[in-house]
Amino acid sequence: MKKKYKEKDIVELMIKIYCDKNHRNKGQEKDENGLCPHCKELVDYAFERVERCPKGEEKGFCSSCEIHCYSKEYRAEIRKVMAFSGRRIIVSHPMMTIKHLLMEVSEKVKKLVKNKRN
Repeated sequence: MKKKYKEKDIVELMIKIYCDKNHRNKGQEKDENGLCPHCKELVDYAFERVERCPKGEEKGFCSSCEIHCYSKEYRAEIRKVMAFSGRRIIVSHPMMTIKHLLMEVSEKVKKLVKNKRN
């Protein structure tokens, strides 16, 4: 359950970074989290995908999953956000980035060990 919350925090932060830099002066009203309507919709969609993950408690991060839950349009949009925000989040939130990378590596190691046993 903890992983789901962390993934939601990270994806929301990355979308916020993207929105701040790309939709700042578009004349769109921002919500209480500083997101334009389009980015708020993307956050809501990403959260729904995390909650409905078919892997349940064994869920890893979406970026390393073999199942593609996102529609093509949203997948393209989230990739654009991740590519843009990935470099920036390292500077703005280094500890969160390190923790995320460690969790991702840990998941890959667990998967390798599990596959070797089978």
